[in-house]
Amino acid sequence: MRRRICLLILIFSLLATSGCWGRVEFPQAVVIGGAGMDLLPDQNILTSFQLMLPPDISRGPSFVVVSAPGQTVSVGRRRITLESPRVQIIEHIAAFVVGEAMARNLVDMVDLMLRSPHLRENTDIFVARGSEARQVLETAPVIEKSSVQALKAMIRSQDPTTGVYTEVRINEVLSKLAAPGIEPVIPGVEVISDASGKKTLRLSGTAVFRKGHLVGWLDTRESRGYRWLRPKQVRGGTVTVTCPFDGKPVLLEMLRTRSEIIPRLENGRVAFSIKIRDDAMFYEQKCTHDLLTSPTISQLEAEGERQIEDEVLAAIYKAQSLESDIFGLGLAVSRRYPRAWQSMEKNWETIFPTVPVSVQVDVNIRRSNFLTKILYLR
Repeated sequence: MRRRICLLILIFSLLATSGCWGRVEFPQAVVIGGAGMDLLPDQNILTSFQLMLPPDISRGPSFVVVSAPGQTVSVGRRRITLESPRVQIIEHIAAFVVGEAMARNLVDMVDLMLRSPHLRENTDIFVARGSEARQVLETAPVIEKSSVQALKAMIRSQDPTTGVYTEVRINEVLSKLAAPGIEPVIPGVEVISDASGKKTLRLSGTAVFRKGHLVGWLDTRESRGYRWLRPKQVRGGTVTVTCPFDGKPVLLEMLRTRSEIIPRLENGRVAFSIKIRDDAMFYEQKCTHDLLTSPTISQLEAEGERQIEDEVLAAIYKAQSLESDIFGLGLAVSRRYPRAWQSMEKNWETIFPTVPVSVQVDVNIRRSNFLTKILYLR
């Protein structure tokens, strides 16, 4: 009797358990590696997908780009499926590229980024500077299999080494668009030609937005200044200072950078103090002098402090000229002085460009990579 009861329970459990419903066999599918959106002159949206070709049909490039126009992104995507013999797997998009014309109306993309069940919020996002998103997707990289894989590798590899640009994901853009007192930025990518005429990609500037519209760009120096003020701890990045004896370059690598934005009210007006603390180490020196002495280290630290301060102030001044609070100064006010923020919030766009900001940087050289003396060759 027990065996019959157990058998019946097992049968009902198997009937209630779902199988691979709606599965798609791999030979019948193609993976979408990246997506791009461009605004056409007739105000339609050109949707582009980078399809990763499986080995059984790939003889040359490992991808192909397909595009279709439509009044909305969804219309364009459905038109693309009419021309594709394989089912498109959209859940593996590695990067989302927005053309510069489309970025000037990024607010039109918000609904798609919020509603789409296929577009992951942790997908990297880029703006095609001076070009279209389709051109970026069509560019074949030298090493990686596709341009979107190259973009992800480029933005991540430069962060701990050069430390210029900030990786941005879709969820960060959405949260800053919705939050008062802060505006989003997106790294830019440019299509360039090398010496042989072959097209390649290069990270180029940081796109600045105000109320969902592209209003300007941060250059390389200003992008570094923005990076120093990221809310989370920054690791990596280099600063080149000069040897106090002969002026030759000395490279410092930043191990840890922490920043703090402190708002204060003075006679009814708001002002800000920004404190940055960097732990650094010697990475490379061109001179042959002994730099590991207390007076010399203090000089190198002071020069590094001035350089970082100049970069941060350059980014702040550019953001103020564009009337875009990309640093979240208003957000800092709302957290520390919520009542005062209620009276400032409606006019923050006109208040932000005039607020005084002071920057204090503290660089401490902690390490020398186990090398305490320079090598002399005779």
